Amino acid sequence: MGEEMSALKALVASDLEGTHSYEEYVQLIEGLHQQELTTGHVQNEKLVEYSKLNEHRMKRIYRKQQLDMELSAKIASLTNHYTWLVITESWCGDGAQNIPILERLASLSDHVQTRYMLRDENPAIMNLFLTNGGQSIPIIVCLNDKSEVVFRWGPRPAPLQERVMEYKQAPEPKISYDDFAKENQLWYAKNKGTRFQEEFKLLVDLLE
Repeated sequence: MGEEMSALKALVASDLEGTHSYEEYVQLIEGLHQQELTTGHVQNEKLVEYSKLNEHRMKRIYRKQQLDMELSAKIASLTNHYTWLVITESWCGDGAQNIPILERLASLSDHVQTRYMLRDENPAIMNLFLTNGGQSIPIIVCLNDKSEVVFRWGPRPAPLQERVMEYKQAPEPKISYDDFAKENQLWYAKNKGTRFQEEFKLLVDLLE
């Protein structure tokens, strides 16, 4: 773990080489879609379909998302510098739902920068932030100006994470994963980003 934490600090010290701004991340996705591809090591028609849907979803949420006023004020008042490192892939439905909200929040402060990292291309960093031993995404890692981890969030809001764990542990027969994923997207549509911002507000309280 010590070697991996050193790798994380080295990554930040080198200005997060190999990561992307939000704009660059979106442009990368758009370019891949023109080639009928997605990010990640696995390429198939279904993942490309998910990725294309997520592109539209991200753009819509970024345009229309209402931000929590208290959370917005806390972020706007930050005085120290932070990097919010996002580990994700374009086919990730949870990423598409939460990343645009994060990006809107980050835009409220000159003291916050976001950087986007692809999971499959960065296994050593991803393995620092496993969820129950798995490489679940998205993961948001807040780093201070000393490259220290202040907090992490992910891969999804707590109520939805509980549903996912229950689904994984449920015996067969159970609904297909595709149908389960559609139910999760309905949860997001009804929640409208409220739970993510509630959870993120508690984490932002750790910042100065």
